[in-house]
Amino acid sequence: MFQKRQSSFPSKYSLLIALFAMAIAWVPVSVQAAESQICSKGTKSLRGSYNVVQGRGGVWSYMEKIDSLKEKSFLGLQLDGKLLRPINLLETMCEVGKTPSLDLFNKIEGLIGEARMLFNISADKTPSKIILAKIKDLIKKCDELIASIG
Repeated sequence: MFQKRQSSFPSKYSLLIALFAMAIAWVPVSVQAAESQICSKGTKSLRGSYNVVQGRGGVWSYMEKIDSLKEKSFLGLQLDGKLLRPINLLETMCEVGKTPSLDLFNKIEGLIGEARMLFNISADKTPSKIILAKIKDLIKKCDELIASIG
């Protein structure tokens, strides 16, 4: 008596599968597009973020302003240099025609971001040993990244 009506529209599952397939196909294209722009725009962005840190005097200057960290401010000077090294390595890769990976760019950007966050730490409210531990950890991360780049 009642017959099931066949719909000309695809089932909801086939529609979801089609959307998922389109999303998967789009991801490699967007990653490739982002990687192609690392050399043209990414290096400028990294330089700009690094210059923000240096515009405040660098981590060295930040440590010099904290009485309990003055005697260890050479670590801040080391960190300032170690933050610049991966940027220079990335720029060199671009100059010789190698396209750096988006992952490498993101790691460098993350390190600089962590350095920028140091300036948000109030020395009055945070013990100097915690600030020093963050700086040492950041130096270690920089060393590991530099070693991985080669």
